[in-house]
Amino acid sequence: CKYAPTAVAAVLFLDPICFCLHCPRLTEAFVYHRADPGSTAHMIRTDINVNWTIQRGFPWARISLYTEQIPCVPCAVFLSERDMLVPTIKVEKYLMAKGA
Repeated sequence: CKYAPTAVAAVLFLDPICFCLHCPRLTEAFVYHRADPGSTAHMIRTDINVNWTIQRGFPWARISLYTEQIPCVPCAVFLSERDMLVPTIKVEKYLMAKGA
């Protein structure tokens, strides 16, 4: 929506990681905390390509999103109470502080 705002009629975010990519805890939790072996999270976290992308090749500027970049269209954000990666309380506080 930040690259083609006129093409967007409405926006829906489910556990939006794009609003908290500036939080150091986010990548630290993904890269350094171990998941249970055999779980999907463990398979994803131990994949060499995923690790390289997160640690070295992540396109931060391209995928980070701020409320000012959302066009004036209907918008809904859904946050999970028990998200293991996205700091949902920080996202909620950020959105509330911005009047979103």
